[in-house]
Amino acid sequence: MLLSLFTVFLTLSGCSHQEDGQKNGGEVAAVVNGVEITQHEVNYLSHRSAAPNASPEVAQNQRRAILADLVRSELLAQKAHAMKLDKTPDFTLAMYEARRKVLAGLAQQELASQVSPVTPEVARKIVANNPRLFAKRKFLVYDEVLIPIVDEPLLKALTEKADNGASLNQLLDELNAKKVRFRRAKRAVASNQIQPAILKVLSKAKQGKPLVVRVGDKFSMLLMLDTIAPVPLVGDAATRSAQMMLMAQRRNAAISKGMATMLNSAKISYFGEYAEKYDGKRKLSALPTPDKRVATKSVYRKFVFGGIISVSFISAMMFLTASMQILLGEPWLPRLWPDSKKGDEERSPYEEPYSAYLFEKLYVFLIGLAVIAGLVFELLTFWPLLPVWGSIVAVVSGVLLGTLSSQILGMDKVQNWSQKAHLLLVAVFAMPIAFGVIAILRYIHL
Repeated sequence: MLLSLFTVFLTLSGCSHQEDGQKNGGEVAAVVNGVEITQHEVNYLSHRSAAPNASPEVAQNQRRAILADLVRSELLAQKAHAMKLDKTPDFTLAMYEARRKVLAGLAQQELASQVSPVTPEVARKIVANNPRLFAKRKFLVYDEVLIPIVDEPLLKALTEKADNGASLNQLLDELNAKKVRFRRAKRAVASNQIQPAILKVLSKAKQGKPLVVRVGDKFSMLLMLDTIAPVPLVGDAATRSAQMMLMAQRRNAAISKGMATMLNSAKISYFGEYAEKYDGKRKLSALPTPDKRVATKSVYRKFVFGGIISVSFISAMMFLTASMQILLGEPWLPRLWPDSKKGDEERSPYEEPYSAYLFEKLYVFLIGLAVIAGLVFELLTFWPLLPVWGSIVAVVSGVLLGTLSSQILGMDKVQNWSQKAHLLLVAVFAMPIAFGVIAILRYIHL
């Protein structure tokens, strides 16, 4: 009786989960011990790993395989939680590392998404200009032995043995006898996936004869060609391959450029054993550090950007003063302090109020629009390039210096200038802002 009730309970639970999944519009793909795995998770992983142009049946099986992996992972995660493995220091470190990798991957994806797509026309030009990678493509099978040192006497001895007919295994026995570390691998790849320098060596090699290769001052290699066969890539397949190749190059270039920009603008400090530098006696692996020349240039450019903003706001304040003097017929000066005068002189009742001409108003209005547009353009351009405090300092200093400079227009000699001189001053004070916009368009390539 109890067994029957338990079976009915499980059946009803299963129906309940199924009904919940249907109520959610099919958003729940599976429920594992009460934990839901959503269809969104499956689709996200499917879009990242699915083969392009796959048939509906293949795509469905791929999604089912992904869901199966998620179910297994969830079961393992629940088991780890039951064993309290999520309370260990290793779990905390692993979560930090996983978070860092996920964010880094998303950042790389965002940088790569800004790359423009490769058109078929560009791809066909690449195919025509690189016959070695396409029409003359070959498939090579070869042995590769990496030696992480460059020992010239050793390499010379190995070369002599190879020239005298020694096999690859005999050369490896020589390395073992001298206790030289190495790593051997069997490669079977197309010629377009091999580095050009290695491909050039293998293309001239005799099958079964080992070659000793030195790669700069970094490491050495033993190569032995097994087989080589032509596998040309032509037509639409060649075009698609060229598109994928060029797209990958552009993505890598975009990520490298973004990484270099972030590195050169960062402040990085190393401590302990990682603070050691190359002393001429032993080589230490390089750690990422900003390029001092590029970093210095970047700081200099930031000062220039801040200077452009300051000069522009100085000009804007001078422009404002000159414009108001035209429109009001008398000096209007911005102040940083209270006016010392007790009261303005009363206007004579017989004196008509000053009114600027329509031409003067239109003239000031049009140049004023250009000044405002220039200031907004500069601020929007420099905002991501300057720290917030730098932008604020540049604006405030420009306003303060512009206010002080505007007092020059209130001097007696300047007030006696003709109305035409003030019209000219309005254009003159707007020119630095125009020059700032031109400098941005020229040197920042907007």
